[in-house]
Amino acid sequence: MVPSRGTPHGVPEDEAHREEVGPGWFAARSRSTAGALDGSGSKGAGVVDSAGRPCEREREVVQFRRIILKQIIQALNVYVMEGMEDNEEHDMVVNETFSSEEEGYKYYNAYAKSKGFGVRKEELTKKPGTDIAFRRLYVCSKEGYRARKHFEKTKRKRTPRPLSRCGCGARMEIEMSMESGEWFVKDFVVEHNHPLAIGDQTTFIRSHRGLNDAQKADAIEYGIGGLRTHEIMEVMEKQHGGPEKNHPRSVITDGDHAMARAISKVFPNADHRLCSWHIEQNMIRHLRKTKLSDFRKFVYYYRNVDEFESRWADFLEEYEITEKDAWINRMYELRKKWSRAYTKDRYFLRMQSNQRSESLNSRIHKNLDRRMSLADLLEHTDHCLWRIRKNEAELDARASQTVPFTELDAEPLLRSSANIYTPVMFKKVKQQIDQLPKWGVAKVTKKDAVVVYVVAPKERRDVIYDVKLTMAGPMVQGVNCRCLKMETEEIPCTHIFSVLKFLGLISVPRCCISRRWTMLAKPAFESERKANMHDWSEWMDRYHNLRNRSNLFLFNAASSPEKSQKVMDTIITWMQHMHPIPEIRAGRTVYMERASRVDLLVRDGRSDAYNRDVRNKNHGTGMGKVYISHDMICLPVNYDNIHWYVVNVNPEERLIQVLDSMRKETKNFKKAHPELEKMLKGMEAHLDVTSRHDCEKSDSWSDYAVNSWPVQVVKNVPQQKDGISCGLYALKNMANWIGHELSQNFTQADIDKFRKELPALIVDSPLNEEPRQQQKNKN
Repeated sequence: MVPSRGTPHGVPEDEAHREEVGPGWFAARSRSTAGALDGSGSKGAGVVDSAGRPCEREREVVQFRRIILKQIIQALNVYVMEGMEDNEEHDMVVNETFSSEEEGYKYYNAYAKSKGFGVRKEELTKKPGTDIAFRRLYVCSKEGYRARKHFEKTKRKRTPRPLSRCGCGARMEIEMSMESGEWFVKDFVVEHNHPLAIGDQTTFIRSHRGLNDAQKADAIEYGIGGLRTHEIMEVMEKQHGGPEKNHPRSVITDGDHAMARAISKVFPNADHRLCSWHIEQNMIRHLRKTKLSDFRKFVYYYRNVDEFESRWADFLEEYEITEKDAWINRMYELRKKWSRAYTKDRYFLRMQSNQRSESLNSRIHKNLDRRMSLADLLEHTDHCLWRIRKNEAELDARASQTVPFTELDAEPLLRSSANIYTPVMFKKVKQQIDQLPKWGVAKVTKKDAVVVYVVAPKERRDVIYDVKLTMAGPMVQGVNCRCLKMETEEIPCTHIFSVLKFLGLISVPRCCISRRWTMLAKPAFESERKANMHDWSEWMDRYHNLRNRSNLFLFNAASSPEKSQKVMDTIITWMQHMHPIPEIRAGRTVYMERASRVDLLVRDGRSDAYNRDVRNKNHGTGMGKVYISHDMICLPVNYDNIHWYVVNVNPEERLIQVLDSMRKETKNFKKAHPELEKMLKGMEAHLDVTSRHDCEKSDSWSDYAVNSWPVQVVKNVPQQKDGISCGLYALKNMANWIGHELSQNFTQADIDKFRKELPALIVDSPLNEEPRQQQKNKN
């Protein structure tokens, strides 16, 4: 249904009009487009009487109702299945509970992204007289309509944004239980009244475009590393993301002879023209000054074949062209492939150069380097294609989720076009409709099934265009104008729109619409924009997914010392299980201590009472036994709950080694870090009591007074470039230290990658097998 004159989509004048137009202008858009393409458009679309005037549409209505009834019957089974799925979805959502209002929003927004719509926060209800919120409403981003005041503005500096709201009723309302403090789903509506975004279009919806805190932290790091803003966004976006049998109607190429022969053989019925950009390059190479400007007129200006031939003869005579001027003579032989006089009525959609290809060429050439390897070249090409596909996805999202803005008093044909054409093509159609006030129908004649309308400017009659309508009963089956815009560009010209307006039509007839320019063109062919040079295995796909999710997980864990320590313990335990125990490094057995047990050592060293209790035991301690049975101990130490560094106890050299990713020059590291002295004092107590009882000892241990050993701050340790990665640097140092150097060096980039790998590594850890088996046995 197309809204009446004076009321644009999404601006209902009253409740009755809201019911008629408002609740489904996206649905109306689909019906309007489909109706235009099957000849069943709105009021009087394409129906005229024998005199060329609008007529009654009883027969059309009957036919239209039959079509609709058939479509309803065919869609019934699909509708029932979709209804069952909606019920299951409803039950899943209404049973959810949340710890906070923000968690409810994140859940609904994630659900919305998976479905293809955006979310907007609406009413927040608080307890009277307090700031305590207990109810929140979330709605589809297409809820409501654009305010009328935006249509009534008289002074505009720029074109208004396309219309996106259509009165959608999808929503989720949550409320807090006063007893438990949990938020539950109070109301949930699953149905939408508009098409949902598909695939990679969802990322361009407003509620899905933001960055979380962890991603913002990454962006800051990339900026410090020297990346520009658009490069940072490309990196972050990429982290989170056969020939047709039909022959083309037209082909545009350069002047390559082999290409021309191939086209004539493979596409014998296709129109072939030469690229104007390549012709310009050759013109500059072969011609100079006035000769160049005169030749350019043959390419762009002369519209008539007779005029072209006459002017060409004058050109040859004026510049004394002979057989020696091989390029000019050859261009004349090819004139039907480049001159406007010969190509203006042929199907090239106003294109004069192979611009799409040259655009890709320019992108690829922009950052090419002769030192690139073949793999680098493929990576670069893949990146260029990714950017093109991303831009295409953004345009698809804008076209499928919005409708171009039209004024309150816009022509009905313009509003009809807004529902039919893509945004880019609508601008071109609008240019034709905007010229309607200057043109009018001067004369109407009829011969058999053809009605001829003479269209002329209103202010003068010296220029006229004949518009012919071919009729099949009351229906318009064909239309053409002498200007040939419909044939060459596949959009109606101003003259055709003048006739449609004269007939009182408010919807564009099917014969005036090329499907390729409409919203129905692409849905028939699913867009494939995910292909790249990497063929990832399922393992790598799982890794990428876990890597991207881990960023926010680790960022949140770093918010408190308790969470940070738990994560550190989990990772260290996993690292121990990933290698044979005891681990061998450079011929030495190495033990990696957990952060929670380091806290116990600090406690035993800080308190004299605890220290005495350890030393007075009549047996060795578990910690002491583990330490003495190894040749090297790596311990993660936390300074003042803000910074992690590694302490390596090296008994063979009687040396305490400190690996600090934020190393500062200090004469006495132990004095500046009291936690280190307390830890060593506690470790010394455990070693002392254990050494006095029978235990398996390593040959490396000749002295257990570790608190008296010298402290060495290792200088050749990688330094972090940010303020949040000290824990990851500590883990890397623990995993690679072999007593005097790192077995493998690393950089900030490796740390960023390591941060994203951790969840995958933890999930695949053997530590998870035992709990899984226990759960399996329990079930």
